[in-house]
Amino acid sequence: MTFKVMSNFEDQPLAERVYLHVFGPAKIGKTRLILDLVEKHRDVVIMLSTDGGWKMRVAQNRSGFSKRFYVGDAMTLTDIREALKVMRMKANNGVRQLSPRRVWFAFDTITHAQTHLLQEARKINVKHPTAKDHRDEFVRDVTVEVDWGVNLGHMGEIANALVGMPCNVIAVSLEKEQSVNRQKTGAMVPAISGQSFTRFMGDADAILRVVPGESKHERMLIPYVDGSLTGDRSGLLDDVEEPDLAMIRDKMLALGSLEGDGKNTADPEGTESAAE
Repeated sequence: MTFKVMSNFEDQPLAERVYLHVFGPAKIGKTRLILDLVEKHRDVVIMLSTDGGWKMRVAQNRSGFSKRFYVGDAMTLTDIREALKVMRMKANNGVRQLSPRRVWFAFDTITHAQTHLLQEARKINVKHPTAKDHRDEFVRDVTVEVDWGVNLGHMGEIANALVGMPCNVIAVSLEKEQSVNRQKTGAMVPAISGQSFTRFMGDADAILRVVPGESKHERMLIPYVDGSLTGDRSGLLDDVEEPDLAMIRDKMLALGSLEGDGKNTADPEGTESAAE
């Protein structure tokens, strides 16, 4: 690839998609926000799931998700790598038929993926990855080496894949209480450990925390701000937003409603065959 310097921005497709990092406590409705993009807005959603949190909602409205929601489950490094390749092809097909704004890739969740990869890595001999190692415990220095490798290597692969998607991206994580110098601060942050935390936070255009609303089933989105982390790259989001990711997209891109964009085919051609 030849390095290029841009200076004329009139005809460049600069702001056609958003990258959102959504985090919050378990069962608050993070996956539901993603599925709302299909049911409420008829956008196309391509999801890589590590916890199967989509199944109950889809089972309640199977026809409503048909040909608009594409999902695969993956937990091992091999499966995640293969899934990301297949889903990038599917996203490319969807973007050609619709537009980058109407297609979403969701990784649900980054927290579980990191946990699975760390557990998987600790079952092998880091010096000889192809050799089976069935020891129940690792000494401290070897465990640190494994954790370091996963965070810099494998999680970096996932981060690179998300940034390279041709459509909107949603990275989902659980939340944890922030610690500074081993002291709890009371602030809630995305539950991603090690060097991966700053990588995923830096890649996102907006970091959104899901919090309970006034009623039992209501949720709100809060653009997350904490010291060096600013939660909204566009500068257009309010302190509290309605729990609608399509509205967040339109607001950040300074767009009107996309309902009448003329590109609303039921099944983007080629998306189904890309997964086969």
